Amino acid sequence: MALNFAQVINNSNLAASIKSRMIDAVVYLNGYADTIEGPDMTKIPNPLTKVQFYNKVLVRYHVLRLKEYEVEPSLTAVRSTKTAEIDALGID
Repeated sequence: MALNFAQVINNSNLAASIKSRMIDAVVYLNGYADTIEGPDMTKIPNPLTKVQFYNKVLVRYHVLRLKEYEVEPSLTAVRSTKTAEIDALGID
């Protein structure tokens, strides 16, 4: 099942004006442009819609949180083990 965060917002109890403003805020603060440079160096409409870009931004955000959540305990364990090994050398 593909994640579609825009659908989540659309199905929420938020007013339509707030939904639109939320999507605009997320996309523009993350670098979305209404037009992009085409192959002939002219401006063309962005083929990626705001909703598509919004979904990409939120998926990327959640993937980063997942990595943080799953990797951090391992890093903490390794740090603790290695620190104990070095401390066991008894070097001041």
